[in-house]
Amino acid sequence: MQVRMQTAAGRGEAQRGQALTETAIILPLFLLLLYGIIWAVQSSVVGERVQLAVRYSGLVSNESSPYQQYSLYALYNNLQGVSAPPSSACVPPSADALLNGGEFPGPTMTLPFFQPSGSPAGSCSQGTASMTGSLLQPEVFTNTQSSITAHAPIQGMLQSVIGSAQQQLDARQNYLDAPGIGTVLGCYPELNAAVSASLEDKAPIAAPSSVAPIPDVNPVTPLLLAGSC
Repeated sequence: MQVRMQTAAGRGEAQRGQALTETAIILPLFLLLLYGIIWAVQSSVVGERVQLAVRYSGLVSNESSPYQQYSLYALYNNLQGVSAPPSSACVPPSADALLNGGEFPGPTMTLPFFQPSGSPAGSCSQGTASMTGSLLQPEVFTNTQSSITAHAPIQGMLQSVIGSAQQQLDARQNYLDAPGIGTVLGCYPELNAAVSASLEDKAPIAAPSSVAPIPDVNPVTPLLLAGSC
């Protein structure tokens, strides 16, 4: 009877030792998996919000103003490159979407857990872009480049595995828009000179001896683009 009790006690101690060993092995793996899930959720949410910030930048920076872009005011104000009409401001991606405040806040129920570490940095630049390729003639667009960089924190246990305390998340977008009159006149000097001569009466056009009929097909000779476009 005493032998049996000693055997049962020994078996119980062995089982407790085995459970302790299994816990010591499984617990770090479980914590590593848990921190990995937390990091994946944080980084995916922050990544989605930097994309929202970039889209907001493109929307605001390309707001249409017919008075400034497609009016007689814009036409006369750009003849011979005298001056350029006011253009829409190039608005960098706002950190408001990531920090839950300002003019473009993120989701109202988003907790600080889903906010980036540090201050996000956004930039915006505008210019013109020409597309050629298989087109019959180059097409000119206004070009807006928006980008933002944010950092998602990495949980402590994962830092030793990944080798960093935070993950950098970048979002960039290139927006193309229809050019205004100022851009068209600036990119096509030949068109600018012809419109200027017509409106400013600097080079009156002599009346032709006979009126040529309207052609049956559209002209196919493209206007030459300026080098800056």
